[in-house]
Amino acid sequence: MGKYDQILEYISYFELESNEYGKEVFNPNTMAYWTYNNKLKSFMRCISESDLMRVDYLSFIDMPNSEQITEEIELADIELLKAMFTYYNRQERFQEGLWFFTAKDGIFLRLLKRLQEIVNKPMEGECQQSE
Repeated sequence: MGKYDQILEYISYFELESNEYGKEVFNPNTMAYWTYNNKLKSFMRCISESDLMRVDYLSFIDMPNSEQITEEIELADIELLKAMFTYYNRQERFQEGLWFFTAKDGIFLRLLKRLQEIVNKPMEGECQQSE
């Protein structure tokens, strides 16, 4: 069992177009806030408890907004991918609703698929099995 297997299981969750990731809640006399469904919260908890988090993520990615980050996903190495996961995980504090839009726009799915590519890529010098 690989160390990212539990996280990669969320690919099927993000592939479903019918997901309700969360919603913005409006109450009279209070500011609106976001609530997330349990599966999305569980995914974010798995990310935060894994080694996919980088303390220095802002200096590492050196990109001022999430739109620029998403342009780099398909070419990201594991360290850049970690910085991206950390960015989305931590920036929710400052951009409420970020998790919702990141999930809805397919960014989490793209990050997970890139992680899967990296994890499944044979190591340099590793022998390939022939059939």
